[in-house]
Amino acid sequence: MRLSSRTRPVLCLTLGLALFAPLLGGCTPEAKPPAASPTPAGSTEHSIDDQLATVAEAWGIDQPPDVAQVRVVRAAESPGVQAECLTESGFPSEVTPDGTGYSISSTSGSDESLALAVYTCAAMYPIDPTQTGALTEAQKELAYRYLSEDLVSCLGSNGYVISEIPSRQTFIETYDTGAWNPYAELISRGESPPEDLFAECPANPPLSLIYGD
Repeated sequence: MRLSSRTRPVLCLTLGLALFAPLLGGCTPEAKPPAASPTPAGSTEHSIDDQLATVAEAWGIDQPPDVAQVRVVRAAESPGVQAECLTESGFPSEVTPDGTGYSISSTSGSDESLALAVYTCAAMYPIDPTQTGALTEAQKELAYRYLSEDLVSCLGSNGYVISEIPSRQTFIETYDTGAWNPYAELISRGESPPEDLFAECPANPPLSLIYGD
């Protein structure tokens, strides 16, 4: 992966939650957030080894180093932990406005050193494997309520009207093959919401809502 010094990659987590990241060119995967998760609801098949293998592949690391694990973290705390770890490694980072990922504010240094730092932090603080499988129907319903009620209302109060909201059942049935998100409608209409809108009206449900604190 080649990054210029002006690139500010946004990294997303490896979760069953379908993340929408329209800012800054979308997600650069810490590990690729799948539109469709191949694991059954509640599955723990995304083991820590699987997480790290995906990070290594995404960042072009052919021979991942051995890294001592510090502790396993919950999904809701992972973005902050990873951002802090990368900052301490020389790559200032911050949690994205919606709290579902983190961005690297400076990519000074070689691509290889950044890739190694991302991998090392992921290995030191992997996500609890029980929170990386496909969402249950109950979790998808929580996501639907946030997107169709809270987010649509927030966008409306800022002058952005969402005209097409799928039914709860349609949302759940199509979630793993292409989750609906209100921001996608705005972008498809050619609108360009300002960056501060994503802070006021987060594009994704809070991780704590889906996975607990």
